[in-house]
Amino acid sequence: MKSLSVSTLLLVFSCNLSAATDLVKDATITGISNTNGNENTFTIWLEGGTGLCANKSISFPLTAAGSKESHDRAYSAAMTAFATGDKVMAHNYYNTDCHNAAYIKVSK
Repeated sequence: MKSLSVSTLLLVFSCNLSAATDLVKDATITGISNTNGNENTFTIWLEGGTGLCANKSISFPLTAAGSKESHDRAYSAAMTAFATGDKVMAHNYYNTDCHNAAYIKVSK
């Protein structure tokens, strides 16, 4: 019975890990808005890249971020990438939804 419980726990944990995904890699931000539908979220529009959200828009709601400060830093990073033309990678910690991202990485 104990091994069944451990196996079940490992299965549940691995399912949660597989739900998170990189939404896009190596994309260029072509537009950015400070809100979407008057909600506490910002949205970026992308060109190029690879992944589920390549050549689409990605939204970053405050509810997906770990904190308001983290959300503010993500917006700042997105603005920097938009201004410089650097490439971005965006990640959703919970599922594959392009409108629930929480993490953005800017790269040259």
